Amino acid sequence: MGTQYFEHKLECSISDPHFQLMEWHPTLNILAVASVVSQSGTHILFYTEDGEQDETNKIQHASNAQCLSWHPAKKTLAIGFSNGELMIHGGSNRRLESVIVHKTCITALAFNADGTRLLSCDQEGLVIIWKADSLVQVSQSSILLQQNVGETVTFAILKTSPSGRSDQDYRELARAAVSGDQTALDMLAQTTSRKESTETATFFVGTDRVSNMMTQYNLQLLERGQLLQPTISGKLSGRPADSDYTLVGTNFFAYVTGESTIRMINVSSTENLMLRLNTELGYASNENLVCITYCQTRGVLAAGTDRGNIALWLYVPNHRTTDVEKHWRLNRAKSICNGVPIRLIKYCPQRNCLAANLVSQVYVLTDELMSAAYRDNLAIVQLSPTTVHMAFFRYSVIKEDTLDMPFKNLSVSKNHIAIWNRKQVKIYELICDASKSDEEKIQRTEKGSFTCTPTNVILFDQILFIMENGRINVMSFQGTSRQQLTFAQNEGDACNMNLNGSYLVVGSTKGFVKVFDVSRRDIRALGKTLNVNNHTPSVDSIRELAINCNGTKVTVLTSQKDVVGNFDFSMEKLPGTEYGLIGQNQPSGNETERNSSAINKILYRRYPSHMTWDPEDSRLLALEVYLSQQKIDLILTSDDEKTQDLLRSSRNFDGGDEYNNNDELAECIVVSMLCTLDNQLFPKDAFPRDSYYRQLIAVRIPFYFFVTREKHPDFDKHMKTQKTLQSKNDRNLGDDNQLTAIKNSRIRIQIPKLDSLDSSGLVQSSSSNHQQNSISYDTELNETVVYSEYLTGKTMPDFVGVSVIDKNIVDAIMNFSYHLTLGDIDSAFKAIKQIKKESVWENLARMSVLSRRADVAKICLGKMGLFRGARALRAVEHDKPEVKIAVLAIHLNMKEEAEKILLQSKRYDLLNQFYQSINEWDKAIDISLRHDRIHLRNTYYNYAKYLEQYNQIEKAVEFYEKSGTQQNEVRRLYLKRKDMSGYKEYTAKQNDPKLFCWWGRYFESRGKVEEALGCYRKANDNLSLCRLLCDNDQPTKAIELCADTGDKAACYHMARYFEKKGDHKQAIAYFQQASAISNAMRLCREHHLDEYMANIAIQGTSDDKLEAARYFESLPMQEDRAILLYHKAGLTSKAIDLAFKHERYSALAQIADSVGKSHDSSQVTRMADYFMQLKQYDKAVDLLAAIDRVDEAADLAIRNEIPLTEDLLERLSPAKPINDVDLQRYQATCEKLGDLAASQGVYSGAAKKYLDAGNKMKSMRALINSGDVEKITVFANVARNRDVYLLAADYLKSLNWKKYPDALQNIMNFYKKAKAYEKLAQFYDMCAQIEIEEYKDYNKALEALLEAYKTLKENGENTFTKDEALQELELKCRNIKRFIDARDRYSEDPEQGARELANLLGDQKIFVGVHAGDIYGILIDHFGRREKFKQATMLLDELQAHVPEKYFSHYINPNLLSAIYSATGRKLAPPTTPPKEEIENGDHHLAYAEEIADNSSYGIIDD
Repeated sequence: MGTQYFEHKLECSISDPHFQLMEWHPTLNILAVASVVSQSGTHILFYTEDGEQDETNKIQHASNAQCLSWHPAKKTLAIGFSNGELMIHGGSNRRLESVIVHKTCITALAFNADGTRLLSCDQEGLVIIWKADSLVQVSQSSILLQQNVGETVTFAILKTSPSGRSDQDYRELARAAVSGDQTALDMLAQTTSRKESTETATFFVGTDRVSNMMTQYNLQLLERGQLLQPTISGKLSGRPADSDYTLVGTNFFAYVTGESTIRMINVSSTENLMLRLNTELGYASNENLVCITYCQTRGVLAAGTDRGNIALWLYVPNHRTTDVEKHWRLNRAKSICNGVPIRLIKYCPQRNCLAANLVSQVYVLTDELMSAAYRDNLAIVQLSPTTVHMAFFRYSVIKEDTLDMPFKNLSVSKNHIAIWNRKQVKIYELICDASKSDEEKIQRTEKGSFTCTPTNVILFDQILFIMENGRINVMSFQGTSRQQLTFAQNEGDACNMNLNGSYLVVGSTKGFVKVFDVSRRDIRALGKTLNVNNHTPSVDSIRELAINCNGTKVTVLTSQKDVVGNFDFSMEKLPGTEYGLIGQNQPSGNETERNSSAINKILYRRYPSHMTWDPEDSRLLALEVYLSQQKIDLILTSDDEKTQDLLRSSRNFDGGDEYNNNDELAECIVVSMLCTLDNQLFPKDAFPRDSYYRQLIAVRIPFYFFVTREKHPDFDKHMKTQKTLQSKNDRNLGDDNQLTAIKNSRIRIQIPKLDSLDSSGLVQSSSSNHQQNSISYDTELNETVVYSEYLTGKTMPDFVGVSVIDKNIVDAIMNFSYHLTLGDIDSAFKAIKQIKKESVWENLARMSVLSRRADVAKICLGKMGLFRGARALRAVEHDKPEVKIAVLAIHLNMKEEAEKILLQSKRYDLLNQFYQSINEWDKAIDISLRHDRIHLRNTYYNYAKYLEQYNQIEKAVEFYEKSGTQQNEVRRLYLKRKDMSGYKEYTAKQNDPKLFCWWGRYFESRGKVEEALGCYRKANDNLSLCRLLCDNDQPTKAIELCADTGDKAACYHMARYFEKKGDHKQAIAYFQQASAISNAMRLCREHHLDEYMANIAIQGTSDDKLEAARYFESLPMQEDRAILLYHKAGLTSKAIDLAFKHERYSALAQIADSVGKSHDSSQVTRMADYFMQLKQYDKAVDLLAAIDRVDEAADLAIRNEIPLTEDLLERLSPAKPINDVDLQRYQATCEKLGDLAASQGVYSGAAKKYLDAGNKMKSMRALINSGDVEKITVFANVARNRDVYLLAADYLKSLNWKKYPDALQNIMNFYKKAKAYEKLAQFYDMCAQIEIEEYKDYNKALEALLEAYKTLKENGENTFTKDEALQELELKCRNIKRFIDARDRYSEDPEQGARELANLLGDQKIFVGVHAGDIYGILIDHFGRREKFKQATMLLDELQAHVPEKYFSHYINPNLLSAIYSATGRKLAPPTTPPKEEIENGDHHLAYAEEIADNSSYGIIDD
């Protein structure tokens, strides 16, 4: 049953309480409430979940308590006081020793998940973690961590685990995983790993600095006993006194600050969201939130307001949006005490209880099941612990009544109501007196009451069935026991029962079921006791029972939520049906099985509840199926990552409208099933339960009855309309329009008529019997029937549209539905063959559409006489079945069903047409934009036509523009309405040249030349301008127009104009400007303007040139022009023949440059011979090469040393032959061509010819002569020839390395590949000398010499030369190393370094590798700076033996050198950079030197 919060005020044993603190126990459902008064100290009281005070357990303390925290498992409470005292209370007034470590007020306490750690914080920012022993005792020796955060700690929250499923949820996951569900297996593994990795002590600690209107908060994480780690911080605007905090899920931190919003921050990503109050749900516009709490098990966030209301946000995962704020749904305000602020609010973790602290009083709100019952045309709904809503359909009376006893549940039967709680049962009788007013028409009288402790009560006629202590007592209204119904000792105790008609079904705790006929005076069991365990897996308990109206079928819901057992007591046998797994069956080709499979897919991973059988049809069963935890997890895991770990919502969440549109994701689905004779259950109908419904309470053909959550939003409107129509009907003044409106309304008020009354005002029995056989309605039944504010009936799809329902029609429709569900079409139509009403056949056709049976619907269309629909169905005979069903739905006016089918089948083109046909243009455009773009412009056009039809001109114009038809359609639209001014404004706004052209023609037709010229100018229509100017004798302006614009069309018109005027030369000029060459040539030919024609023909096409050539060929002395034009037209052979024929040899030179392979070879040879006679061998070679006579051309070029180009060399290259004889001749020719090219300086072409000849060395030398470094490098890499490598490397050594930075690495690579290790070593030695001489970098020089030594030693043969080279390299390395060490020592200790450098000068071999100027330079600098000029002068004299005096400045600072010379009286020579040839030991030099980069390595060589 749907739930509702019932509030209970807690009774307090102390006077004038001032409640400040309260805390629920995490597992034991105990509420601790602390009243703190400064004069009298602290009183702590304890209450049960039902609000009863534990008088034996109280705490009184002189100091003021500031915080409370329960142990997670034991009945132990930790209390923090304002004096810094921490007290542990163990229950039953057992007070353990207190400990005082904190020096100031304790502000926060929190236990970890297993109760082994206790966190305490105080006002000065001291945070302590205590180790709690088995008795939950703490002492100073129990302190594990002590840290001061420097700010006031306001709260401490235990970080919860991301997992939170119950044991039942894990069993369901495990069962699905074993059956092969990979998704369930992955989820089970994930949740198991999460449980294993749960932290033992993880807390969030909040600190703040409070000002008048701002709170500075810092949220820090304390994890595994480590130090505090800052997590997030920020500022909260609002009143600090009204601030409150809670943790939502695992990562969201929620808080309120005395405003109308809740702020939530993701502590892992710092993303935030806001939840706001809504005035439409009963909240005031200036109402503020002052406290907050969160229920982890149900995903409900609750907040108390300063107006005495509680706001509840329910978390509803929504896969359609990634906006997390839209996943929280705000419920209607729950008022506790109007105007009194709620200062503190706390959720009970184990039970859905909510405690609200109003300072002077405390309320406990219990989420109770809201009871409701329906039987014998009487429906009762519980609204509060004492208030009921009654709908007495038999008397057409709806009334609310307050009973004199709070109750938990109720039962009804005919005119009686039974209510009960845990202590008492009361029975009332309802009597109708029609002579009284509506408020007093129903009189309630008490028929009996007695005390007992029932768990369930069923009312039947004048007796009660009371389940108490595992037995069922049959009692009278006064409590007299008539009989006792029990099970055998081995069958367990009675735990569940249900009644339908006169049959009672009872289930036991051990899975046994009995059926009783209660219509007899002596109630006896029917048949044998059934053991459910023999037919289904092991049953822990029976959750729910239901029995059909004739007592032959019993359905059982066990503790295994996916199992429904259906048992036939007439045959005493039937295997159970695994309801939750039915969706895994593979659909077959059978139509009925496909339809069942579609329903089963929706029901997959759901659990059933609230079963009810029809009270008259023994085949019809209805039940609700809810999302299981597995399916909720699938929704969460398929959603955005931000919502996956937000929190875990329970299975009782309400999906809301977002999910009701999607059957598979709806929270609850109502399913009706038909039970066959062979005891199988077949799904008949399935639909999502509307968000306004709480629960299905009954099914009675033709309705499903629901209890609503609140008043339906359209209730008042429809009730007003209903009353108006009723009064009009009473006056016989029916309004057809209003009747039609009610008929077409989806939700209507449908109250049955009052029966005839006798003189006493009581109901006559005959009328009542007649009503049972036939129900008549004013209008046809619609989908939903609203009976009252809390009761609604949903019409079965089989009966929608039927106005008169008698027993025959009901039986016929149900039999049709029954056989159709089984797939027996012959029996289905046999059941309804006697029905003649069109409305019934139409309804059956609708039912066929819902069951996706096109074949059945086709027959129904014929019975209805709807031939248009039958014709439309034949038109799609060969299309998919879904399309047929959609066409049927459209013709049956089932718009929603047609839309749903077309969406599912992805026939977006038909869906677009459907939306257009019903004028749903927004949907049509949207579906075109997203899925049917090929029809988008057509959709825009049709919508524009629709808008035009309804005179929405502006929007019509907009969509004509979108469709691309605005030029014609918009003009037609305005002209049709004779709105020329409007069309002018539209044209000016659009600024479209085509529109201005139309206006120009329009004004021109009206004789308005100036207006026409203006429009043509705006349209840039130069042709029309020119034409109009010429027509109006303004050729001068037309000529200016053509000169300014150069428009070809205008020029052509001017040419025709001058042609008509006889000015042929002007006409020819304009024809040329218009590129109308053929017309210009025509005029030249007609008027013998040969000079013009020759020039014009060159500009024309090939055909024009050919025509002119023929013309000039026919004229005497015009052969040169004819030859040229034939050549330009592409007829070169004709031009050559004509030139030889008329001996026009001067023209041959022009032709020779464009001769190619396509020309006649005989004619070209003739030309070549002619040029050879004239000794113009270059032209002869070009001609021979052009016709592929390359051998002759090459020989001719070689013999006469013709100047070559790379292009000519390519053309002179013969094709490479296959046989060896021709190959040798080919290579010889290529080498000769290469020699000729090289002698002429065409080195690149020569290199190619040498390569074709197979001579790589000559090719490389040619490339070296060309100086193309890139080609040299590439060729050397691909040649794979040692000599080529050596040539390339030797050449690259001579380059300027600054210009070619890659040359250094290529040189090393080439020497390495050529295995020329001595040369490689010499190259390294040369690099070392460059480093020393140019840059004085001895470190890089030493690196290069070491690499040279290593290369030479490890490679090559051992020879005397090699040994000498190695010795020299070794000596250089040793000398350089000694010099580097002495120089480094000098930088650290100048005196010692100077002595070591002086010692180096004593070794004459030191100058092998080390330059004398570098050693002397350091020493001279040393003595000169110390003004020891005598020593410096001596060193200068020694240096002069190695370096000329004029080059001293290269090694010694010129200023210092000048000072030394001045001191000694010597004359300073002019400084000059020494040439390298004069420097000692400088044998290897380069024309260009370049710095070797610091990151270069001599040891890396690419092999």
